Amino acid sequence: MLAPSSPSTSSPIGGTMFLKKLFTMIGATPAALGGWCNSGNEFEIRNPNEFARVMLPQYFKHCKFTSFVRQLNFYGFQKFKREALLVAHETNEKALTFSHPFFQQHNPRLLGKIKRKTNYTELNEATSDTCCSGDGVEYLRNEVSGLKSTLALLGNQISQITMMISDITNAPKNDTLNHLQNADDSSLLSLTASDFEFLESIVPFSLQASDISVDTKWCL
Repeated sequence: MLAPSSPSTSSPIGGTMFLKKLFTMIGATPAALGGWCNSGNEFEIRNPNEFARVMLPQYFKHCKFTSFVRQLNFYGFQKFKREALLVAHETNEKALTFSHPFFQQHNPRLLGKIKRKTNYTELNEATSDTCCSGDGVEYLRNEVSGLKSTLALLGNQISQITMMISDITNAPKNDTLNHLQNADDSSLLSLTASDFEFLESIVPFSLQASDISVDTKWCL
């Protein structure tokens, strides 16, 4: 159960700017979104999405809940989900509770004892929890989807270039220029000078040996 929502009567003393803002923000969070638990030794976020939209921009320069959780992990906060059956009457299944031995509602002087993790192992552990969260999985899915689209586009372009090289290779030498001049495929017309230089380097015959002049052999 959450404590009544009201600004804390104690001001945070010591600690980093993040911890001071966190302490103030939790005290000012509406009960519908979260706040201090009755014990004063932990705080709860009842609606992570709404909390991120309403509260985070007021104290931090973003509205990303995953970034907020990552910062808490860096400072050693423990996150756990409350048992849905025990608190079904007062919260929802998405509610998260965070605690730290030195983050206490009625003892802000302890903030100075909270230290940020610094070594690689600790930082890796702090970020792994966020990466495995629902938001982190969705982000990775979007990234993979974008990479698949990019690879498909590149594969299509490579296929077109491969077909063009095959046509040039199999065509008689004196038909090469005519083939390029009559090409009306948009992908061929969009090729740059560097693309043609690349094609020339891999075609197994030398265009310079033909009667085509340097000034006209790539003229479309």
